[in-house]
Amino acid sequence: MLDGKVGGAKLPDIEAMHAKAKTYATDVVAKADAGDKKAQEQLLLDRIERKSIQYEDAKKALAGLTELGKEERAKLEAKLPNIEMSGITATAWKDRVAAGKKLAEMFNAGRIPGGKDTAGFLNYVMMAAEADKDVKLAEKVVEQAKSAAEKDKTLERGISALEKRLEKLKSEGGK
Repeated sequence: MLDGKVGGAKLPDIEAMHAKAKTYATDVVAKADAGDKKAQEQLLLDRIERKSIQYEDAKKALAGLTELGKEERAKLEAKLPNIEMSGITATAWKDRVAAGKKLAEMFNAGRIPGGKDTAGFLNYVMMAAEADKDVKLAEKVVEQAKSAAEKDKTLERGISALEKRLEKLKSEGGK
């Protein structure tokens, strides 16, 4: 610390981040708190984008946005599984298998997170399949990973690991 300021090359970045947060607080948050509908909508959209909202709250709030365009609604609804997963994995350290089983329920219901959450999601679901010795679920996980890898090539490297886990499950007499 020099002259009451944090030194180093990152100071301009920190100051810019602070200025951006301050502007957001006055332009969006304060207006949303004051009842501005457009600001409330923007705040909700930002919270969904950042996954800083509970799954049930996001679902309820999206249902209330009647003026949202069809394309924008679909884009935001596609993020709901990611938000749901975040809520489940937030406490996964307590019981990873139980978290995997909750995520397997999502998987079986067709609620599959996209983007960078996909690989972790599929690993958790595979963990549930292994715990239950469920070969059919494990096969579906591998199929889903292959399908997702067609759109996101970064997922390809995890497929062989999932396939090995599936083969091990089969060799151990999974059902």
